[in-house]
Amino acid sequence: MNKQLISVQEFCTTFTLGRTRVYQMINNGDIETVKIGRSRRIKTASIEHWLNQLTQQN
Repeated sequence: MNKQLISVQEFCTTFTLGRTRVYQMINNGDIETVKIGRSRRIKTASIEHWLNQLTQQN
């Protein structure tokens, strides 16, 4: 089964971005998240959308 949600830490590690930068992206609406209890998870569909936007800009 493919993951549909990943943790902020997993995202940071995968894309070598800092935690502060990732939370800025979340607050700006660049990355869509869901909250489960006290933890925040990033939707993999949102990551694909973000990557597509990056490639279109470059």
